[in-house]
Amino acid sequence: MKKTIMINGVECYLVLDILLNKTFCLTAVELSTHEPYMEITKYIPDHWKTIWRDTPSESRYPEFPLLVIKDYSENEGIADVLVEQGVIKGHIRLAGCSGIFKLAVLTDKWEAELSTQLNKNN
Repeated sequence: MKKTIMINGVECYLVLDILLNKTFCLTAVELSTHEPYMEITKYIPDHWKTIWRDTPSESRYPEFPLLVIKDYSENEGIADVLVEQGVIKGHIRLAGCSGIFKLAVLTDKWEAELSTQLNKNN
């Protein structure tokens, strides 16, 4: 059985995928319809690589279990919801983006759950 969370009164399960540029896409999928409900993470364009210049990795992007969360428009407040639902440990605003993108780390429970998806998809 899939682990679920509630977002705006909608029961969702989470799906994690890797995009072509090796950044993560976390999507909330409505349990009752299996339709995408919300794209939680933000695609990180290649020109953002400079933000991660101190990262000791060749990818220069945040590595799992770190995520960049879209927290504006239809997603406003989602970072706090994910903390309340036990998906992420906390979040910080990324500098230079008016607080609309948040860097967050998954809780151990969700890191384990979502890493199994990554292993199946790769």
